[in-house]
Amino acid sequence: MKNREVVVAHPGKQHVFQLLIALKKANVPFRFFTTVYDKESSLTNILKRFLKGKDFKKASSRRCEQVDDSQVSLIGEFGGLLLILLAKIGVSKSIRDYFYLVIHKRFATKVAKYAIKNNSPAVILFDSNVYDSFLLIKSNRPDIKCILDVTIASRSYMKTIYERDMQITNSKEIYEEQRHLWNERKMERYENEFLLADHLLVGSSFVKNSILANCLECEDKIRMIPYGVDTSQFHQRESLPRKQEPLKLFFVGGINRRKGVHHLLEVVSLYDSDQVALTLAGGFDAKSDLYEKYKEYPNIHFEGFVTRDVMSEYYKKSDVFVLPSLAEGLALVGLEALASGLPVICTQNSGVNDLIIDGQNGFVIKSSSTDDLRGRIDWFLDNKERLNYMSQNARNSISDYDWKDYHYKIAHFLKDIGCIVHES
Repeated sequence: MKNREVVVAHPGKQHVFQLLIALKKANVPFRFFTTVYDKESSLTNILKRFLKGKDFKKASSRRCEQVDDSQVSLIGEFGGLLLILLAKIGVSKSIRDYFYLVIHKRFATKVAKYAIKNNSPAVILFDSNVYDSFLLIKSNRPDIKCILDVTIASRSYMKTIYERDMQITNSKEIYEEQRHLWNERKMERYENEFLLADHLLVGSSFVKNSILANCLECEDKIRMIPYGVDTSQFHQRESLPRKQEPLKLFFVGGINRRKGVHHLLEVVSLYDSDQVALTLAGGFDAKSDLYEKYKEYPNIHFEGFVTRDVMSEYYKKSDVFVLPSLAEGLALVGLEALASGLPVICTQNSGVNDLIIDGQNGFVIKSSSTDDLRGRIDWFLDNKERLNYMSQNARNSISDYDWKDYHYKIAHFLKDIGCIVHES
């Protein structure tokens, strides 16, 4: 078994590179499949030569330096690049979703066929649209272990959360953003991924509980392995705000309702600019109602996409990190904020709440609660002298959330399920 390749496949990026590093450290042979990757002779590598600035940096980030290019195979690279282009030029989400399903179904099927043909001991795929892959494998080679890395809460659980948010806000905008969750056929496929999988990897208790809410029989399949953060890339804030300075809030992520940004913007807009200032780093649609409504507020600053190499500077200039998400997995930006010494205000649905102790390194609030959010911002306004103490606690709280710990736990998981014959 030790000479057979474990198949890892992800059409995007997320934390998959850290998973590959874990396999390499454990001397596990693997083959990584993806759509867009910056390897020699790839279309991505060729196009990168014509890019500049942020686009160049984003393209260059689609590779893992610790992994040899010979271990990486591309499937549907043109389609993957097409999806990026469609999003960049603002093509409607319904059109993008159509291409996404077609491209990813083909991707999943090819990955499964490779695993079957090459007698792989296991496949590690990431949630969303891997149903076809698992079904094909289980129909032909039930001995191949199907491992599902669950990066976000169960879709059916998220749907319940969104329906509650729509009632609270008296708005159906989130339905337009997440329309696929109301497609019964798609939802059935999502839920069957859990049933077909032999093992489920989750990063937080929120994700685990979201699965168990609708699949109690999945409990024995779940292994919780939190993600990590490279603390060397993030450094403690240098100075605290003076009494007369506004409280500087920072948010990182897509400007959409799943991230709870609509609640954050509503609350911050109630403050004067000399009280609270909010910086949002993340891609947004300039035609979206959220941007149009709040772009002129003097204390709200939309920075757009910020590259990884400068993100640490944004953390250092902030006082409090805010993560009002309606649903996450384990938000890596929350770990980065803590590593930067930022107290965190997050919802109980962020995954980061596993690390937060109220009043010590931040606060956990209810999702969709503008009252809770404003109450905690007010607390920081009234207790600026506590920021230094909470900043140190924030940095200390990620001591057990290092990527080295993640690598170690992944190796032990693979050993437990028989994918590692011996460790290095």
